[in-house]
Amino acid sequence: MKKNVKKMTALLLAGAVSAAAFSVTVSADWEPYSEARWKYSYADGSYASGGFVPIDGQWYLFSEDGVMQTGWHLIDGSWYLMPGSGERLTGWQKNGGCWYYFDANGVMQSGWQQIDGSWYYLGEDGRMQTGWKLIGGSWYYLGGGGAMKTGWLQQGSKWYFLNGGGVMQTGWVYTGGAWYYMDGNGVMQTGSLTIGGISYTFSSSGALQNGTPPVSADADLSGAKTLLNAQNLYPQTTTDSSLNKLVSDWTAGNLTRSMDTFTQVKTVYDYLLDKAAYGVSDKTIVDTTGMTMDQLMDLYFGGPEYNARVLLQTGKGTEEHFAAALAALLRSVGLDCEVTEGIVYQDASLSTGKSSSWVTVTLNGQAYIFDPVADRQSGSRYAHFCKTASELGGRYQANDTFAFRS
Repeated sequence: MKKNVKKMTALLLAGAVSAAAFSVTVSADWEPYSEARWKYSYADGSYASGGFVPIDGQWYLFSEDGVMQTGWHLIDGSWYLMPGSGERLTGWQKNGGCWYYFDANGVMQSGWQQIDGSWYYLGEDGRMQTGWKLIGGSWYYLGGGGAMKTGWLQQGSKWYFLNGGGVMQTGWVYTGGAWYYMDGNGVMQTGSLTIGGISYTFSSSGALQNGTPPVSADADLSGAKTLLNAQNLYPQTTTDSSLNKLVSDWTAGNLTRSMDTFTQVKTVYDYLLDKAAYGVSDKTIVDTTGMTMDQLMDLYFGGPEYNARVLLQTGKGTEEHFAAALAALLRSVGLDCEVTEGIVYQDASLSTGKSSSWVTVTLNGQAYIFDPVADRQSGSRYAHFCKTASELGGRYQANDTFAFRS
């Protein structure tokens, strides 16, 4: 429509008749400024200028001197794209052979974006990504149309498994009622394999045939998934700015908006199971030489904030550090939790126990225990993940709880 209006305007200008002979009513209209450049004049003789202006249901960008702009423009930190016809673009747009996505206000998007029910990853320059991508320390696969893949993925003769958050899995995977094993590159294994000194046999489809995986007792996390994904989340920070920065940096590098709540919680838990170093004392972690009395008091009585900082700064610690770091990260996800200290009994008769720390998360008014240290020490993975005290045989006896200051 605008092109027709422009053409009509040009014809009218070329065949203008003397105002002395006819009375002409002036209205807003497009005017050619130079080759392929336009201005928009109002009925009062002024021109649209100095930013975005709505015209006939579209938005156009004008310079200070009133010339319509085209191409890419960076305005207040956001990128916009206008084609030769000038209207501000929204939605998916292909430019220079690459796809970009612009929101309803025409702002170019970047990072993870959920669009029409699917997740996409757009680079810092806005370009839609495809294929395998390492993002925040995890591998994802983005299809030819850019949508993030989940579940089983075949690449040539190789099979991979991507969890609900799109993260490529390694190690043991339980899905569809069967166990599978993925090597360090995420490739599903078949045939005979020795893992951790134990022999296993996998069918041609990858399903475990012979041998019991070390996490068999913890295979079914469907209940925990349903429970966690049903929660209303209220992300929280603390009054400790240093801890807030550590938590923010960790979550930015390990969690994504494409992950559901369960996947985020499990990712945090897996970090403490697999990557943090356990069994290191405070004396090894923190050099107290030259510390003031206030600093020493903070060291030993600083509460969960200090203990969380220790683990997130050093990647190592004991029960209290693991519990505090887990609680701090889960609070940032949006769960209601606190550090609990007490006795954990090693036997069903509750006769032999030791002091420990764990995390208590309140879900639907019920307390659930998360204890990665207990899983590490027992050789399991999720036997102490999202379990009530009764489910754990009453072996957890709380003496005190420690909430974060917020």
